[in-house]
Amino acid sequence: NGADGADGADGGDGVGDGGGDGADGGDGADGVDGGGDGVDDGVDGGDEDVNEGEEISLVDLPITLSGDTTGLVSNYGFGSDSPDYYYKFTVLENTPVCISTCSSNTTYDTRLILLKEEVVDGESVYVEEAQNDDFSCSHSNTHATLENIELIAGNTYYIVVSGFDTNSFGNYELIIEPFIEEPCIVEI
Repeated sequence: NGADGADGADGGDGVGDGGGDGADGGDGADGVDGGGDGVDDGVDGGDEDVNEGEEISLVDLPITLSGDTTGLVSNYGFGSDSPDYYYKFTVLENTPVCISTCSSNTTYDTRLILLKEEVVDGESVYVEEAQNDDFSCSHSNTHATLENIELIAGNTYYIVVSGFDTNSFGNYELIIEPFIEEPCIVEI
């Protein structure tokens, strides 16, 4: 039960044991490149209980990703033991975005977490940049949205799709679009 790759994206072999099509790396135009095939192990290393994630490219925004967290484990905590899944990408130029699960295809109380990868003493650490549990939109007041997030060139980020608690899992649709003005309206 992994997550499916970006709609309309090219190639990639998907993600290990559960993902659909992975997103193509793209050429870095418009500032964000995730590239390649799926990621082989979780953010915190090769632990057997770590969900596999996938690398994505944000070259052609907006993009929509979909998946299902049913049967996955909780890797990141952040106050909840909800199953989660991540998307990894590297930013080539500063890019303001809105990230949301506000969609009629999202079936549970979602939480979004944005992590930035940093290297300390040769080891990767993951710093929380933003988090949201509930954001009112026309579909639900329990879907998550990260508004006006400035992604900084040269950094690698992870978007973690999680839930409110251990009973919060299911289908989600993740929308990533350029931030233009407030309020950030990303609804499908």
